[in-house]
Amino acid sequence: MLFQKQSNKVKKVINEYDPYKLIIMGAPEDEYYEEVKEIIEYMDKNKYKSEKVIKEEIIKICYNSFGIVYDIDEKEFDEMITKIMNIFI
Repeated sequence: MLFQKQSNKVKKVINEYDPYKLIIMGAPEDEYYEEVKEIIEYMDKNKYKSEKVIKEEIIKICYNSFGIVYDIDEKEFDEMITKIMNIFI
């Protein structure tokens, strides 16, 4: 139940920022499912780490999936990370 609640919140944030412009190009709402799952697993164990460390891990998760870091402005990416972190506080 908690995973589903977190999953919905993280998915909403990621879809809002759409870091690879996939949703805007017509991809399904669950396009980032694997990344959401990995982010939740990481955050559950590491939510008290610094924003810098968490950002680096989320970049790594995204890079491993898509081969690029992200396709949005760095400021927007940072805002996305902050919103994701706030879900776990």
